[in-house]
Amino acid sequence: MKAKISRHILICGALVFAAATVLASTDSVQIEFRCKIVPLSVNQDAQLQSWMVEMKRTTGGILRVAKALDGQTVRFKNLVPGIYSACLVGNFNRIHCESVDLNPPADSKSYRVSMHLKTPRSVLNQDDLHKINGGQLTVSQEAHNELDLATLAEFRGEDQEAIHHLRAAVEIDPQYSDALNNLGAYFHRARDYEKAIECFAKVTQLDPDFYGGWANLSGSLIAVSRFKEALAASTRAYLLRPHEPLVLGHYAKSLYYLHDYSQARKYFEELADLDPQNAAYPQMFLAQIAIVDGDLAQARQLIARFMQMHPYAPETIRYKELLKALNSAEIIKSAGADPRPQLKVR
Repeated sequence: MKAKISRHILICGALVFAAATVLASTDSVQIEFRCKIVPLSVNQDAQLQSWMVEMKRTTGGILRVAKALDGQTVRFKNLVPGIYSACLVGNFNRIHCESVDLNPPADSKSYRVSMHLKTPRSVLNQDDLHKINGGQLTVSQEAHNELDLATLAEFRGEDQEAIHHLRAAVEIDPQYSDALNNLGAYFHRARDYEKAIECFAKVTQLDPDFYGGWANLSGSLIAVSRFKEALAASTRAYLLRPHEPLVLGHYAKSLYYLHDYSQARKYFEELADLDPQNAAYPQMFLAQIAIVDGDLAQARQLIARFMQMHPYAPETIRYKELLKALNSAEIIKSAGADPRPQLKVR
C-alpha cells in the first residue's frame, strides 16, 4: 500500500439501543449535521490548529471524516437517522467526543442539527496512552495491510468486505489484537455476542492495557446478561479510562443490573453530565432508579429531560405514555399494587 493508515480501533456502544439508530423513513429525509470547532481560548497571535472531525456510530466505527481548522464549520450530509458520536481528534493525544441525536421529526423531508464542539486539552497523564503493546511490534506487514483494507472498506460502508479483510488479518496473525478487536465489533453489531466475547476476551489477554478491549467485552457480556463478568470487565476499563463515556455507561449498567442502584446512580449521573445525549440514555436509567426509590417526582423530571434532549427518538413515544402514567393519580390509587411502574431500558 502506498499510504499508511493510522491505528483505527472500533469501540462498541451498546446495541440494546440499536432501535435509536434506524428509522423506516431513512430514504425520504435529508439529514445534515453541522459542527463548528470552538477553540478553548481565543488568541489572535496563536497558530490555528488542525483537527480531524469524525462522525462515529454509537455501535462502533467511523462513518465520515473531515479535516478543519479552529473556528471552521464542518458539514456532513445525507446521514441516516440515529444517535452519533461527533469527535475532534488532534495531536498530543487530544480527543473530545459528544453524542448528537439526529432522529428527525416524523414526516419531515429535511432535518439539520448544529453543534459547537470545543477543542480538547492535551492529555499528559493518561497512563495507557504511553504504553506500547509489544505484540503490535511483531505483526507482519501483510496483516497490517489487511487491517488497512478493512478500514478503507468500512469508510466506504462495505461491511462484508471489511469483515473479509479482518478475518484475513487474524488468519495471518492470530495474535493481532487490533484486528481481533475490530472483528469482535462487527460480531457485536450483528448480535453474535458469543463470537464477539471470544474476540474481545482474547484482545484483553493480548493487550490488557487497552481500555477498549475491556469496554467492548463488558458491552457484549451485558448483552447476554452475564452481569458479574461485565462488571469485572468494565471495572478494568474504568481503571484505565474513568471519564470515557462508553466506559461509564457500561460500568453503570453492570452495577444497575446487579441491583447496586446507589453506585449505578453515581456513574449514570456523571455520564449524563459528561455526555447528555449519550445513546445509553442515562436519564432513563436514572428515572428507573428514582422509581425504585419511590421518588416519582424525580422520575418525571428525568423522563421530561430525556424527551427534551431526544424529542424524535423512537423510544420517546413509549416514554411519553409512561410520563402520563406517572402524572396520573391512578398509579398510586391502585389498591394493593406497587405504584412504581417498571421501565424497560435495556
